[in-house]
Amino acid sequence: MANLFVASSLACALLFLPVTSLMAQLVNLGVLTDVSGIYSTLSGEGSAEAARMAVEDFGGTVLGREVKVFLGDHRANVVTAADIATEWFDNNEVGIIPDMPNSTIALGMQKLAADRGKVSVTVSAGSTDLTGKQCRDTAFHWAYDTYSNTMNLERSMVDFGLSTWFFITADYSFGWTMEEAASKAVTAAGGRVLGSVRHPLNAATLAPLLVFITDVDALGLEVAQGMTFIDGFYWDRTEETRRWSKRFFDRRRTMPTMAHAGVYSAALHYLRAVQAAGTDDGQRVAAKMHELPVEDFFAEKGEVRANGRMAHDMYLVQVKRPEAAEYAWDYYKILATIPGKVAFQPATETGCRLVTR
Repeated sequence: MANLFVASSLACALLFLPVTSLMAQLVNLGVLTDVSGIYSTLSGEGSAEAARMAVEDFGGTVLGREVKVFLGDHRANVVTAADIATEWFDNNEVGIIPDMPNSTIALGMQKLAADRGKVSVTVSAGSTDLTGKQCRDTAFHWAYDTYSNTMNLERSMVDFGLSTWFFITADYSFGWTMEEAASKAVTAAGGRVLGSVRHPLNAATLAPLLVFITDVDALGLEVAQGMTFIDGFYWDRTEETRRWSKRFFDRRRTMPTMAHAGVYSAALHYLRAVQAAGTDDGQRVAAKMHELPVEDFFAEKGEVRANGRMAHDMYLVQVKRPEAAEYAWDYYKILATIPGKVAFQPATETGCRLVTR
């Protein structure tokens, strides 16, 4: 009888345990990125390190569970990316996949994540289709896109007298949408486009519409001096950006790119949303990510719009002359700050079904 009483009491106690204590909590981060290809320097293992830093700064746990960071190399292959993401969702309690350089990969994986009720945050890919006609209710776009890096740059360049353009465009989704947006910006500013040609993704070419600080470092100031472009992050902009970037440098021996800083910001915002929502349910966490302001060194007063686009300030920068650089990685002069409310395409113009006019 005593044994029966104990067993019955234990069963009753289990019935009253919080549901989250009986279930695996899907709060781990699966950084899906390019570890071995052309985007490995601007994202790659550095993106995973940035995610780890966000987890550490958040405290390492959420909803009473330790948060782990997984790293996957998609190898620019949609099937490989899908296999990695599926394994994470099924067996590693992953609730979010951030980064995803390569717009084709990002478009496919945000659909897969949405279909599984998981969160995705594209950081390193740029196609506006991600928050346009292919938007998803659990999908977000964080650092930049083809609109932010073309519309503002082309207007500025035409104003500088550079009014005639010819495009050499990477032959995939990102390149197509960037060329389309850039062409519209040039003509709207009074310039003209002579034409364009397409080149294979892995062919070497100069891409001034999208430049990362690691590109400038590889070229050197002698070659890159005077280049003017849009960037969403510069390590030496404020005391906060310097403090975080020097921590990153100590770990990676390179200063962070916009992608690295963006992954940190996205990961931290996700963890804050999980905590605020009090659940690991992807739909409810995504709703909380829309609701909460984004406030960190990367995005000051950032806003997540209805289509999943995180709007934040962007910067028109110019690469310094070698003699103007005072210390290592002193590469940029910030010419102008473009407010987030104008840096990104208005949500009502994107064609996203989640946007109500």
